[in-house]
Amino acid sequence: MATSEVERPSGASRWVPKGSPAGFLVQGSAAAFAARLLALVAGIGSQAALARLVPPESLGTYFLMQSIVLLAANVGEFGLNRPLSRMVAEDVGKGEAGPALEVLWSSLQISALSAFVVLVFVTAGPGEWLAIHVFDSRGMGDAVALLGLWIVGRIVLDIGSAALQGIHRVGVAAFLSGAIAPTFIAVASGLLLYGNVSVDFEGVVVIATSATVVSGLICLALIRSSFQGVRRSGPSRRPALIAASFPIFAGGILQVAAAQADLWIVGAQLDPEEVALYGAAKRLGGLVGFPALVLAAVVPPLMTDLYSKNQRSRLEALLRAATTVASAPMFLGLGVSLLFGREILGLIFGEAYADAVPLLDIFCAERFLFTLLGTGSLLLVMTGHERSVLRITFFSSIYSLVALYLGGYLGGAIGVALGSALSSVVTAGWFFLEAGSKTGIWTHANPMAIGHIVEVLQRMTRARS
Repeated sequence: MATSEVERPSGASRWVPKGSPAGFLVQGSAAAFAARLLALVAGIGSQAALARLVPPESLGTYFLMQSIVLLAANVGEFGLNRPLSRMVAEDVGKGEAGPALEVLWSSLQISALSAFVVLVFVTAGPGEWLAIHVFDSRGMGDAVALLGLWIVGRIVLDIGSAALQGIHRVGVAAFLSGAIAPTFIAVASGLLLYGNVSVDFEGVVVIATSATVVSGLICLALIRSSFQGVRRSGPSRRPALIAASFPIFAGGILQVAAAQADLWIVGAQLDPEEVALYGAAKRLGGLVGFPALVLAAVVPPLMTDLYSKNQRSRLEALLRAATTVASAPMFLGLGVSLLFGREILGLIFGEAYADAVPLLDIFCAERFLFTLLGTGSLLLVMTGHERSVLRITFFSSIYSLVALYLGGYLGGAIGVALGSALSSVVTAGWFFLEAGSKTGIWTHANPMAIGHIVEVLQRMTRARS
C-alpha cells in the first residue's frame, strides 16, 4: 500500500481523460465555448462599469494599456503555448510524467528570460517614453510599474494555461486564461459602482493587474498540485521548444500587432476621449462577432474528418452552410446597430459614449462581411497550407498598418475604423481565394443550402463530430 502511494503521483495516467475521446472533446469544446462567452460578457460588463467610474480619457488610456499587455505578453511567451501544450500532451499520452515536467520547466526558463527582457523594456525607460511621447498619456507613464506586473501576470497565466491543456484540464485552462480575470474586474468594478466608491485611473489598473496576477497564481497552484511527487527526467527540451515556437512567435506578434494597431494609432494621433469611444465601440462590436468564434470552434473537426476522406464536395457544402448559420445573427446585429446603436451605447457605457455609433456600425459591418467569406484561413491551416497563411498574414499586416495610418491622418477615429474594416475584409477575401485555389473548396455563405444548414445546426447544438 505504501508503495502504491509513492508511485501513483509519478505516473501520467491520472491525467488521461476518463471515458471516450469523443466525450472528452465534447466536454472540452463546451467548456471552451462557455469560457469565451463568459469572457465576452464579463469584458463588456467590466468596461461598462469602468465607464461610469472614471472619465472617458482614463478609460481610453486603460484600453491602450490592455492592448500593450496583449502584445508584450505575446513577446514574453515566445510562442511557447502551442508547442508546450502539444509536447506535454504527447508525454502524458505515453505515460511519462517526468519528461512532461521537464518540458514545462524548460518552457518556464525560456519565457522567464524573454519576460525579463520585456519587463526591462517596459519599466526601465522606453515604456515611459512611449507612454508620454507617443500616446501623450502621463497616467500611463506613471503606471509603468503596474503595467510591467500586469504583463508578467499575463505571461504566467498563458503559459500555465497551456500546461493545463497538455494534462487534459481543458475546461479549467479555458476559464482561467480568458474568463476569470474579466469576471473579477466586472465584479470588483460593479461593487465599487454600487457602493458609490470613487476610484482613480491607477486604482482601475490595480484592479486589472490584481485580477490577472491572481489568475496566474491559481494556474501555478493547479500545476504544482498536478505535478506533486513528480521528478523531472530526460534531456532538456529547450532546443526543441525554441525550434517549434519561433515561427509561431513571429507570426503571433504580427497577428497581435495587426489586431491592436488601430487602437494604438488612435491613441497616438487623437485625444484619450476619442480612444475611449473607439475602444467602447470596438468591444461592443466584438459581441456582434461572437458567432464567428462559434464557427471557428465547430468547423475544424469537419475539415479534418472530411478532407482526409477526400469528401471535398460535402465539406464545401457544410462549410458554406456553417458560414451562413454564423452570418445570419451577425446580419441581425448589424441591423440593430444601425437602428438602435446610439441607445445601446448610451445604455451600456453612458451618454458620453453615444457619439461612437458610427464606429459601432463600421465594426458590425466589418464583422458581417468578414464572416460572409467563410473560414478560408482555418481551411488552409487544417489542410497543410501553413505557409500560405504566414505569407498572407505578413503582407496583410503591412497594408493594414498603412490603411490605419492614412485613415487616422485623413479621417480621425472614423478613418481608422474604415481603414481597419477595409483591410480586414481584403484579408478575408485573400484567404477565401487562396483556400479555393489550394483546396478547390469555397467557404462563402450559401443561404440556399437548407438541408446542410440543418445538419450544421445539429452539430453546433449537439457538439457531434
